[in-house]
Amino acid sequence: TQTTQAGTENSVKRQLEQVVPKTPGAMDSIRQFCVPCRLAGDSRMNKVFTSEKVLYPSYIFIEMKLNEITYTAIRDISRVSSFVGPRKPIGRGTLSMVVPKRLSQAEVERFEGLVAAGATKTQKDEFAFEYTIGEMVMVMEGALKGEIGAVRMVRDGQLVCRFYTYGSQLDSYLDPQHVRKLTDEEREAG
Repeated sequence: TQTTQAGTENSVKRQLEQVVPKTPGAMDSIRQFCVPCRLAGDSRMNKVFTSEKVLYPSYIFIEMKLNEITYTAIRDISRVSSFVGPRKPIGRGTLSMVVPKRLSQAEVERFEGLVAAGATKTQKDEFAFEYTIGEMVMVMEGALKGEIGAVRMVRDGQLVCRFYTYGSQLDSYLDPQHVRKLTDEEREAG
């Protein structure tokens, strides 16, 4: 497991895939680089679309045999901050190096399950695609039950709805399964 700056995981992964094969002897020990992502519903410019969200921000997972060549080849990439693991002193001075932490077999199996599941939209995200920006909805469950509001945006599969209550505005994140669209009769009734 290697850390990088949050938001740059995929570009660092592409950089690793381009630079590391040019290092003599490094690719014999490295099997794959992985940035686990999931598909999520989001909105921009009044459109609802699918976007890829990183499950572990600032982490890149690498399946490899650790040796001096692979360690330095990966560590020398720009925007790679460190490996995850304990520090080990080098020599008698104050210098130290991070020894990458190996994942247990149970962690690897759980991780592979998350990666496989992340390639599909969740049920919550599927429900979010049924709504359009500006559409009027009624809350069916929760603290705002019975309130009528308008869909403002979709973030990570949740609806952001605006409610007008007692002369003020309230924006709230709601699960798409907890709201329903208003019928034509309800919209006309006001």
